[in-house]
Amino acid sequence: MPQRSFPEALHKLTTLDDDAHTPGRFYFPDTMAAWPWPRTINSHFEEVKVASDTWFRNFKAFSPQSQKSFDRCDFDRFGALAYPRASKEHLRTACDLIKVFFVIDEYTDVENATATREMVEVVLDALKNPYTPRPPHRGRVAELLEGSGPWLSRRLVPHQCHFLKEFAAWLYSLVTQAADRAQGVCRSINGYLAVRRDNIATRPSFMGLEGLAG
Repeated sequence: MPQRSFPEALHKLTTLDDDAHTPGRFYFPDTMAAWPWPRTINSHFEEVKVASDTWFRNFKAFSPQSQKSFDRCDFDRFGALAYPRASKEHLRTACDLIKVFFVIDEYTDVENATATREMVEVVLDALKNPYTPRPPHRGRVAELLEGSGPWLSRRLVPHQCHFLKEFAAWLYSLVTQAADRAQGVCRSINGYLAVRRDNIATRPSFMGLEGLAG
């Protein structure tokens, strides 16, 4: 398939092969072929990766096998590429936050809507009231967020309210996702996209960019 310019590739993300005998065959263009910006990685990457990994591993959120799969995702590198000009502290915030997204998403993927909603309420309470004492043994996600709540609150100020609004929208979209999964809901393309805009966690990630921009 011939390469297209970057804007054209985005507008024609999927193209049907008219010559193919198999219905529904799609080709995905190389959207990076004409990417106009040079690849840049944050200079604090290596140092922040060690610190963030050490912090995360203390919570033992996954089994050893699942942790190996998690490590292969290399979320710290992703954060360093997404926030190439962030300070060391801001990059640390971004890397920790990406891991928080992943853990919550993984844990809620196997829960029903009721259990997911309960988890969401714990998460939001930990972020909104990070210094409030809570009963022990509230689960791995609760421990993770109760441990990260104070630094998120501190580092995202003065963008905390904006972030919490979008973060809450993402969390509650996971409740909708869990309900759809339990009920066997098959959404239309437009219906799927409407939900996906929230549960992919893009908007709270943009709030991270806002916070890093100062």
